Order: sequence, then C-alpha cells, then structure tokens
Amino acid sequence: MPIELNPSQQELTARARNLAQSKFAQRAPEYDRAAAFPAEDFKDLFQAGLLALVVPPEHGGFGLGPYHGNVLTLWLVTKEIAKATLALTRCWEGHINSLVLLDGIANEEQKKRWFAGVVQNGEIWVAWSGEPQARASSEKLSFGTTTTKVEGG
Repeated sequence: MPIELNPSQQELTARARNLAQSKFAQRAPEYDRAAAFPAEDFKDLFQAGLLALVVPPEHGGFGLGPYHGNVLTLWLVTKEIAKATLALTRCWEGHINSLVLLDGIANEEQKKRWFAGVVQNGEIWVAWSGEPQARASSEKLSFGTTTTKVEGG
C-alpha cells in the first residue's frame, strides 16, 4: 500500500530533492576529495528553510521528528539528501539529532535561545561523533576533526 503524503510533506520532500539534485550532487565530489565540511550546502539548507525542520513550531521551525509525531517527513527529506551525498547526510543527521536532543531535554529559555540561532541565523549544531581519540597502530593516515578559533567564535 503506497503512503499518501499531504501537501506539506510533498512540498518539503520536493524542496530537498531539488536542492540535492541541483546543488548538492555537483558539489559532493569536491567536498569528498578535499575532506571538507559542506558549508555551502548548509547555507542552501538554511536559505531553503530546511535547517530547522525539527525545531518546534512555537520556536519558528516545522516541528518534524519524534516529539511532534512526524518522523516520516524528516526521513523522506533525509533520504533525498542522501541520494546526492552521503557525507552531507551524515553532517545533516548530526545537526538534526542535536536539535532533537535539545527539544527533548532543554528548558524553555534554552530552547528559545538556541533554536532562534538556527531559525534566524542558520546556526549549525553537531552531535558527538565516533571518531577515535588516538590512531590505531594499523592506520596509515590520520583522521579526525580539528577546530580553529575564528573571530566571533
């Protein structure tokens, strides 16, 4: 039995599909070669209104996800991004998972402050990762995240 999507679900999924096909897929090879964070892709997600999908409506988002009873649409959007680039999708999932955690455990003052940054400024959240803290003896290359302090953050 096919799943019937309402107009909002169809529109959000189509918006993600269009971005993925028109922009993300073309950038993915270079991001992969450079092992670079897909910053342009996140700017596009913000401009398309897709960065705050799990932010509750009372804080300016769409209210998708487990606390608001709409996991299907979130999954469909994520699936469209994954068709173009798995690397972006993993970063996207970290952002979304962080916001879901905030929705579940933050108090109202924290939600107001932190969700506003995502909705209004395109701030990106990340969750912890499974990166090793030290290289294994068998590894020939060094992998991991490095951070650089920049003006304002």
